[in-house]
Amino acid sequence: AADCGASNIGATIAGIVETEDNENVEEVTVKMTGSGNTILDKITGFNGVFSFQNILMGNNYVVTPEKDIDPTNGVTTFDLVQIRKHILGVEALSTPYKMIAADANKSSTISALDLVELRKLILHVTENLENNTSWRFVEKTYVFPDPANPWAATFPEVKTFVNLNSSDAANFVGVKVGDVSGDASPNSLLGTEAHNSIGTLRLSLNDYKAKTGETFRVEVRAKDLAKAQGYQFTMAFDRQKMAFVEVETNSRLKDMTVANFGLTMLGEGVLTHSWNGQAADWNEDAVLFTLIFSAKENLTLSQTLQLSSRYTASEGYDMAGERLDLDLVFLDKTTVTNVSDAFELYQNQPNPFKEKTVIGFNLPKSDFAKLTVFDAAGRVLKVMSGNFAKGYNEVIFDESELHASGVLQYRLETSDRVAVKKMIIGK
Repeated sequence: AADCGASNIGATIAGIVETEDNENVEEVTVKMTGSGNTILDKITGFNGVFSFQNILMGNNYVVTPEKDIDPTNGVTTFDLVQIRKHILGVEALSTPYKMIAADANKSSTISALDLVELRKLILHVTENLENNTSWRFVEKTYVFPDPANPWAATFPEVKTFVNLNSSDAANFVGVKVGDVSGDASPNSLLGTEAHNSIGTLRLSLNDYKAKTGETFRVEVRAKDLAKAQGYQFTMAFDRQKMAFVEVETNSRLKDMTVANFGLTMLGEGVLTHSWNGQAADWNEDAVLFTLIFSAKENLTLSQTLQLSSRYTASEGYDMAGERLDLDLVFLDKTTVTNVSDAFELYQNQPNPFKEKTVIGFNLPKSDFAKLTVFDAAGRVLKVMSGNFAKGYNEVIFDESELHASGVLQYRLETSDRVAVKKMIIGK
């Protein structure tokens, strides 16, 4: 309730935005309008709370939460596995909020078109959902008349107050579109959940020595594919040494076409891939897909091709839905390249940047890491440190924290490794 001393000034409308698992949702812009005019915007912090105070009573008000950033947050091929099961009637999504999350194209239905939209997002073919925001919000007190069909009636995505005569609450359930498995990180304090894997899905190919000008085929196999219901990865190749020509898929494997590959970042030497489906009768020696490259110079394939989690995290899912590590094995060669075994500091994205930039890095083990940004004179502008998980991690830097422009350096230090790169703050 409003403070007694302030009762003659007005009322308070306050609330909290949480996921269905009661995790606070931050960076939600909450708009309040009254008499046709926008009165105020509030942005939730890590506690998911907002508050509009000293509001004139006797008027009508509408409170609307919005959040449309980081559409890929929590969206993986495992979500496609679960949405596909729902569509096929094998296993229905268990709550109306999960069904709203599955409706990627905002058509008030769940269909194969949603799988297409979400796969393009996972592969970084698109960076946003065409007809939807990355989060949707349902007024918390709303009870779905038919929990098996959240669209049976129009669910309220705003809270309306008619003739407000006292302080009141406006609480919402935040739904991360595309994330039906609950992996999204709704706030910065929570971080991303570390998943323990229970095994490994191995992709194998023959190591090969190519000569300058040669076009060569790379046949990728997955002996244990029958034990998996999906997987995804980023594959990096050295574009100084070879150029991507095309990909061929195996027509005997259902649900695998060129649309399962992301080819928008070939200029960076990056290929993304996501597959889910049924491979119960998989022939262990069958070719999963074939990549065709052209050599720009003499090369050894195992030195120019590797798995990564830079864009699409490299992981698989067994028949029980448990996580699998992904390995890329070069036959006729003793070493195995495991995506999570590499120490790597990536180029910040975007670069140059004006407001915010993301610095990603890969750690071969869970470790304490320190990321330091310097200016051209070597002065320390910002230090971020903490304990980070094995595999891909990222931190966000804000231009306003750095108070600098032009070319900067950033350095990553762990217990036993150091790497340095440059980045540019644009005017």
